[in-house]
Amino acid sequence: MTALSSSIPTASNIPDAIWPPTRTSSAVIPTYTGDPDYPVFPNGRYASRFYRVSWEKSGITNRDTDLWNECFLPANGGLAYIPAPYNTSVPSSSSGSGSDDAEDDAERKKKRSWISITVEKPDYDTEIAPCKRQAAINGNCYLQNTNGTFSGLQKYEGDFEEQQHCYCEKYPWWEAVLGCQKCFEMHGGIEGYHYFPELYISAFADTYCNANPIDEEFYAFHKAWKATAKEALIPSTTAKDVLGTQTAASLYFTETAAVSQKANNAGGRTRKRGSIWVLMGGIVVGVAVLCV
Repeated sequence: MTALSSSIPTASNIPDAIWPPTRTSSAVIPTYTGDPDYPVFPNGRYASRFYRVSWEKSGITNRDTDLWNECFLPANGGLAYIPAPYNTSVPSSSSGSGSDDAEDDAERKKKRSWISITVEKPDYDTEIAPCKRQAAINGNCYLQNTNGTFSGLQKYEGDFEEQQHCYCEKYPWWEAVLGCQKCFEMHGGIEGYHYFPELYISAFADTYCNANPIDEEFYAFHKAWKATAKEALIPSTTAKDVLGTQTAASLYFTETAAVSQKANNAGGRTRKRGSIWVLMGGIVVGVAVLCV
């Protein structure tokens, strides 16, 4: 049995202590490279460095702490600011090659991602920033409450459809995930480590939410999916920091994004649940959640 603890990210346990700076001496300290299976989607390797090991072994960088401050802490009220290891921010530089301009029409269409969502609680935690909102929903869905008490919290070993319902239909999980990823991207994160693109998120969402039957818990399913999915092959590029120290969620996220409906194009596949198709444009990340 796995009890809910401070090792599992939730809205209430985002690290709030001052994070000591990374040492710059020549002493060799074993560096933790992160856990790709840590229960934070999709950037568990990055998040695990703040939870799994002591700061001496965490290997966190100036960029890591800047992003944590900018995307997790603004809506946390009195939480303490995590200082950058070297006390100054190193501006990110874009390493993009301009390949988007050279994409043909077929490639552009691949990036117009469609996922099917129906949400029971679209207004859940709307007053907090997307990253913390995501953490709150993850805390609700990652563990199963077997007896209605704290001691009854444990990882799903069955009833995987219940967990699937939690992530896919009960809460605006995918909306929060996309908003959080956009925050990391627009503050100069590294793709495939700090943040993952919309194509990755929507491809996994479509696969997971339409799995029928569902025979694995969420993170085991994600691990298996990313081992074979072509959408999981993410280049390690650094985004341009276009927001600097600005942290208002409205700069990168909106809950009233452009929405379009599309007929089910699943090739006759039987869907487990009634749904609508929601367009997530290449620039707009916040997905308007529609209840049907």
